[in-house]
Amino acid sequence: MLKTIIAFLARVKRSNASKKLNKQICIALALIITVSSICFATVGYSTINEVKALSDDDSDALSVTEVATEPQTEAETEDEDVDTYNNINLCKVTIVKHAKRAQSVIMRKDTAKQALNVAKVTVGSNDVVNCKLSSQVYDGQKIVINEVKYKNVSSTKKISYKKFKKLYPDQDASDLDKGSKVKVSKTEKVKYVNGVKTSSKLKSIKYKSLFKGKKYSSLKTISELKPAKDFKLTKNGVPLKYKKVIKGTASAYSCGTHTATGKRVKPGYIAVNPRQIPYGTKLYIRSSDGSYTYGYASAEDTGGFVAWGNTVADLFFWSESACRSFGRRAVEIYVL
Repeated sequence: MLKTIIAFLARVKRSNASKKLNKQICIALALIITVSSICFATVGYSTINEVKALSDDDSDALSVTEVATEPQTEAETEDEDVDTYNNINLCKVTIVKHAKRAQSVIMRKDTAKQALNVAKVTVGSNDVVNCKLSSQVYDGQKIVINEVKYKNVSSTKKISYKKFKKLYPDQDASDLDKGSKVKVSKTEKVKYVNGVKTSSKLKSIKYKSLFKGKKYSSLKTISELKPAKDFKLTKNGVPLKYKKVIKGTASAYSCGTHTATGKRVKPGYIAVNPRQIPYGTKLYIRSSDGSYTYGYASAEDTGGFVAWGNTVADLFFWSESACRSFGRRAVEIYVL
């Protein structure tokens, strides 16, 4: 086609007719434009076909691209993150030290010790971790580090006898005055977790009554016997320490020279039922209303009153007038 155009232009040039020259040039130009249009149309059609063919062959690839560019929800993004962690063996671990603000790290599935290293968290000598440092971490794991310390704490306070028995039921309270305050000095092993007291354990304890009573030696009594060792009584006149108490009615007598055990009679040696109170038993006797104190006594005699069955003891006095003054009274006999 191009050779034809060139030959045509050559003939136009050799033509001598001026009138025909312009007409031939116009025809030549029109021919060139027409040919060019046909060529470009052909090339364009070929290109379109190629693009169409490419589109048909790669339809799947294009569809994937279109899906990937669609907007994603937050939940879908999180799911993809989890899938990504799992695919590349990553996990998210949260670390809390001493009950302070938590921090999270994303790491490969290594040991708990490595997780602390990544987070730049150290474990002190008093720290307790909720998992083994050699164990493998997992996604979503929470590693908690608590500081645990023990201290010996000493204290002294005054409490009632009733409260002492409730707080320390295993302690011997037989020497304590039931009507007096108890001074307690103790040392406890106290456990602190992250600086907060969580528990305590008793290590040692000392206690005594803040005595408000009086000693036996300060009393005015009928009995002339003296105890081998002075003892204390509460402010109500009850011995601090005794084995048991016998309550009943007592009478008085002043006859005889020697007791059934061979001792010379005197106030303090009393007659008893030896099957109830054995001879030689040391006693402390007072009236039940606390208005009369016979005092320290010893079971050394017996008498006909035992047959009556309504008397627990017969108290010796020097005179009959003293016996009449005492008469028969309700008494408390404390076995020491």
